[in-house]
Amino acid sequence: MCVDVLVSTDDQEIAEISRQYDALVPWLRPQEISTDTASSVDVVLHALTWYENENGKVDGVMLLQPTSPFRTVETIRTAVTLFKQGQGRHPIVSVSPAHTHPAWCFKLDNHHMTPFVDWDNVSKRSQDLEPVYALNGSVYLIQPQRLKDDRSFIAEDTQAFVVNDPKEDIDIDTAFDWIVAETILGSLTENVE
Repeated sequence: MCVDVLVSTDDQEIAEISRQYDALVPWLRPQEISTDTASSVDVVLHALTWYENENGKVDGVMLLQPTSPFRTVETIRTAVTLFKQGQGRHPIVSVSPAHTHPAWCFKLDNHHMTPFVDWDNVSKRSQDLEPVYALNGSVYLIQPQRLKDDRSFIAEDTQAFVVNDPKEDIDIDTAFDWIVAETILGSLTENVE
């Protein structure tokens, strides 16, 4: 099985560092898919089109977002194993236990609270609520033609695998997330020294 890592970036420094670690970086990402509004699907399809034109069809494409820096090799291997077990028929995504149960989430209309789920679950103890999971952004794996057709990594038949390590749940989207990630990285490097 051939596994290539292709880095899509519009940053020359990231491209050079990626090449130092033997990643494929055949171009800098075009401006139209380098904006804050560009979708991950567009970025992956751009890279996939180039890769398949150069190397032929592939069995699966995995998105590893840089905003999830603490995913492990084991998590990646688990995703690949699940994908192979399903013969590539089902997209695979990583999930983690949700931080806030949807039974305790509300819509606000002029400061009036309406539960997303229903009023019956609002007063339940956390131990009595059904476990729920949220996408953690760490791993997305899908058959390439399915991504081209659906333009989404997630569908009704998506198979989730649970990642329980809280470090792998870190998805850097805000300045606070960055501080949390730096703190975790600092504690990891202290343990190595």
